[in-house]
Amino acid sequence: MSNTRNGLNFIGAGGLTIAIADNPGLGPEGSTDITITGGSGAGGVTTTITQTGHGFVVGNVLTLAGGSTFVKAKADSPTNAEVVGIVDSVVDANTFVIRTDGHIAGLSGLTAGTVYFLSDTTAGALQTTEPSTVGHVSKPLLIGDGSSSGYFFVWRGVQITAPGTGTSPSDTSGWKPLTTTTGGSPGAGTPELVWDADDNLVMTWGPF
Repeated sequence: MSNTRNGLNFIGAGGLTIAIADNPGLGPEGSTDITITGGSGAGGVTTTITQTGHGFVVGNVLTLAGGSTFVKAKADSPTNAEVVGIVDSVVDANTFVIRTDGHIAGLSGLTAGTVYFLSDTTAGALQTTEPSTVGHVSKPLLIGDGSSSGYFFVWRGVQITAPGTGTSPSDTSGWKPLTTTTGGSPGAGTPELVWDADDNLVMTWGPF
């Protein structure tokens, strides 16, 4: 029987530790002990990034410029609104930790239960007002659970478009013109929409 103990520890998000060890003192040779310990961390996914002179602070929302450099995201265009994550902590002037989902603390001025959107006026910021400018992006990112913390998720954004900007079909040869009649009888032979005195559509009249 071997007296050598071999082990493997895996530390996951939120402090979860999984220890796998061969322990000859607790069972027959070749037996394996597995220990799972839960942690009290924030959970989610974080990554440590080295970027010289990044200039970020906790709470900055980031995107990738050119696929290699982190910059502050902004909801003024689909490209600028492609959020990667939020700054979870700052190690030093050249290193920071980015969170791509999960619970984040260390923020300020939040309200529990409030949804926060990517700002379309201030790069890297969150705001409670949903963007409404045509061409900008509505992108909810965080739900506050207190004054300084919340749950961060990268939801899909929607670009804002102007109403009534659709185009007509290229082939309108089979179309017939419509006229409208309010509170009366339709005219003979002309396709019509007929409305009652309360502006409810009550019937259509052909031929079409």
